[in-house]
Amino acid sequence: MPFTEKSLSFLDENHRRNDRDWFNQHRTEYDDHVRRPMLDLAERLAPTVLRIDPLLIPEPKRAVCRIHRDTRFSRDKSMYKRASWLVFQRSKGMTHPVWFFEFTPDFHHYGCGYYTTPPKVMDQIRQFVLADDKRFKAAHKAVASLPGCELVGDFYKRPRYPDHPEEKRAWLERRGVTAIIYSEYSAALFARDLHKKVAKAFIALAPFYELLMQAHANALPQTATSANSGPARRGGGPAVSRYPDDDEEW
Repeated sequence: MPFTEKSLSFLDENHRRNDRDWFNQHRTEYDDHVRRPMLDLAERLAPTVLRIDPLLIPEPKRAVCRIHRDTRFSRDKSMYKRASWLVFQRSKGMTHPVWFFEFTPDFHHYGCGYYTTPPKVMDQIRQFVLADDKRFKAAHKAVASLPGCELVGDFYKRPRYPDHPEEKRAWLERRGVTAIIYSEYSAALFARDLHKKVAKAFIALAPFYELLMQAHANALPQTATSANSGPARRGGGPAVSRYPDDDEEW
């Protein structure tokens, strides 16, 4: 069940009206054009994310976020989101790296990262970068070679690693890192094979996820959900990622 122009127009109008009665009267439109296509996408992506990490929660109803906003601690009292998204995570609360997909009337994007990167995890990632660790090399290669993918995250106001190559500073100088594919091209969102494109990107970014999970396990071992320090593997086999040779030059 693909997304359509009605998916975008509903999100836009519902957010603009900000009216519970209007939403309830048009609930069928929300279910048909937003929620069901998103549940379908989550169901189609579940085998891919479980291949990457079997400890991720695959159930579509737990992955797809609700449209109602929590306004208890926000100055913005709008009742409804102008976006719809899904998140595959190991546990509720997004304490670990997650896989996500989101669309709004203006754009859609998907990728991997933290909602907020814990400082201790980011410190561990920097250690991997400075040591030319094979996990970092694989993650960097995955992000750099995936068409349309970019590394995002807030930079520190003042440079902390001015003497390092720009490729490394793109990681070292940030407060957090997320790998994201961004598009304003709505035809791509409406494509019936959208799930295949997103799944292919997720597989390509598996080394990035593995870097985050290894950094998380090293920095926050008390939150680990697996005896394995990285993403859990079925039968002890290898992850879907591949590392560059240890002697590969930067």
